[in-house]
Amino acid sequence: MRTAYNADIGPLEDGTKAKIKSFETGIIIRSVNWLGDAVMTLPAVDALAQLCPEGKVHILCPTKLEGFW
Repeated sequence: MRTAYNADIGPLEDGTKAKIKSFETGIIIRSVNWLGDAVMTLPAVDALAQLCPEGKVHILCPTKLEGFW
């Protein structure tokens, strides 16, 4: 199991969380195609949003999931 991630996207070796500096104005996340899969990605989307509090999270999704996001 990995204990450290790239400093731009997750916890560092000392356990602190890194802020995303290269996405200060927001990030774009490409959604999955099915509702059930989209529901399962909510924790990951939430975690990314917390790493980038100053920016906005934009979801690129199929029309059928527009109401979900």
